[in-house]
Amino acid sequence: MRVLFLTTQLPYPAHSGGVIKSYRLAEHLASRCELTVVCALKGRDEAFIKDFKEDIQTNEVVGIPINKERSARQLFQSYKHGKTLNEWRNYSADLEALILHHMHQADVILIDHYEMAQYVPSSCSTPVVLHTHNAEHLIWSRYSELLINPFKKLAGLLEAKRIQKAETEACQKAQTVLAAPDDIKALNKLLPQNHKVTFKSTYHLGNQAFLNLPELQFEKSRNAIFFFGTLSWHANLDGLTWFIKNVWPKLLRIEPKLVFYIIGKRPPLELKRLAKKHTRIVFTGFIEDLNDYFTQCRVMINPVRFGSGIKVKMLDAMYRGMPTVSSEIGTESLDLQHDVHVSVANTPGEWCEKISRLIHDEALWKTLSEHSRKLAAERYRWEPMLEAHWQEILKVSPQEKTEDHAV
Repeated sequence: MRVLFLTTQLPYPAHSGGVIKSYRLAEHLASRCELTVVCALKGRDEAFIKDFKEDIQTNEVVGIPINKERSARQLFQSYKHGKTLNEWRNYSADLEALILHHMHQADVILIDHYEMAQYVPSSCSTPVVLHTHNAEHLIWSRYSELLINPFKKLAGLLEAKRIQKAETEACQKAQTVLAAPDDIKALNKLLPQNHKVTFKSTYHLGNQAFLNLPELQFEKSRNAIFFFGTLSWHANLDGLTWFIKNVWPKLLRIEPKLVFYIIGKRPPLELKRLAKKHTRIVFTGFIEDLNDYFTQCRVMINPVRFGSGIKVKMLDAMYRGMPTVSSEIGTESLDLQHDVHVSVANTPGEWCEKISRLIHDEALWKTLSEHSRKLAAERYRWEPMLEAHWQEILKVSPQEKTEDHAV
């Protein structure tokens, strides 16, 4: 069977959550079928095509360079061309021609990210599976609600509406949509009640090799908390900014010896300037192996205030048995119970209380560590999930249906 994999960037090197998911999915499909990857090429992607192709052992990897910055000019252009901002930033007439060429040779098209659905005509007879990374309209609407500037708020809400329309059209082009559980609920609301789209759950998982490491020890950790992630990502930057402004000063009055490590490459200048106004905040830069921070720090935090889908850092913490305090949004689509698998906090007072309690309460710390790790091992593993996705692709394949009919 021939599968055409359409994605917004070369999923290699796989260092961030969304790229890791695309890479693992492509790798699994390449082991099951004739896979062709067609993508927009961003930044230095062209330099890694050969390595990616050899790494996943696929038939063909091709793409067209597209580098459109996120700017007011590109937003205007997106309105001019009737596309969402992210659709426009991933659009190229040359890429469209390339995809149409490969489309007619495919048995199934897998669309990775809703932005790539613009390349598949509604009249396309080839079965389509849509793999969503987020319900993007939720991210924009939630972000807009936090904005104070009325013009930016209006622009954000208008973009959320445009994305709703685009995501609706993307879902309607597909026979099957793979999405995080909470995103399925949001996307379902966009479709007419009599729709024939099949939704199946997917998860952005993390480094499950952490499950093979020894259990963490409360007595070997110290009075330190940490955050890790892509610091330029708006949701992470917003969450950290809010935490440093509203929680950290109060928390230091309760825990004056506490240290806060922020892990990630190239922290934005505004975040570094804010951190300089406070004490005991340390930027580590990019860390290849996080295990030292998992073993030495007592608590991980995830203070995101908007977003959708799965937050991969939560799965990494669960695999490692790292007690975590998270916002409610940070736990979405994961079957987590408060004070069993994670401590949930939303207000500054709750954040201070939950972190301080985990710093001192060894029994609660061990409960979160043991239960979160057990749940991750039982429910959130790569191979069963990826194989389930392959079975969904087989279901929509005309080749598979023909063979079933012959039997």
